[in-house]
Amino acid sequence: MAGESAARRYARAAFELALERGQPLEDWLADVEAIAAMVADPEVHAALVSPKLPFARKRALVDAAASMLDPLRRNFLYMLIERNRVELASAIHRELRALVLEHQGIAEAKVTTAVPISDAEAARVGEMLGRMVGRRVVVERRVDPSIVGGLVARVGDTLINGSVAARLDALREALV
Repeated sequence: MAGESAARRYARAAFELALERGQPLEDWLADVEAIAAMVADPEVHAALVSPKLPFARKRALVDAAASMLDPLRRNFLYMLIERNRVELASAIHRELRALVLEHQGIAEAKVTTAVPISDAEAARVGEMLGRMVGRRVVVERRVDPSIVGGLVARVGDTLINGSVAARLDALREALV
């Protein structure tokens, strides 16, 4: 929980810095995603968190491996290394993505179905959910055969459970 709170603070700082400097949020998001991917590599991660390597050496490694990053985003990575927060890179990316979507007036929905759904079906579900929440909705699809049929959608704190499994459970409760 403390890590998520810290990730949220770092993401908020990056978000506000991007807005303050007039930099495209999508560029920040792409670079933070690249940082998270780079740090996820076990060898890179081990080098960046190693107490045996001095910060100057870690910085040189980052400069060599991440020269494509904007200098400000590279400084962001240096700060994470210096503060021993490299393990938060993935969570920071997730939190920054949520801030960018919110800023753009987009809600993210996690939609679970028993079988994979097509892009057209996902678009229809997104439109329906968008009317319910009053925002444009981006659908993240998941498959879970245990729901039997129907769908389960989570948009922010709102859970819509239209699964066959939930209906069968409700029926079972009513009969008992």
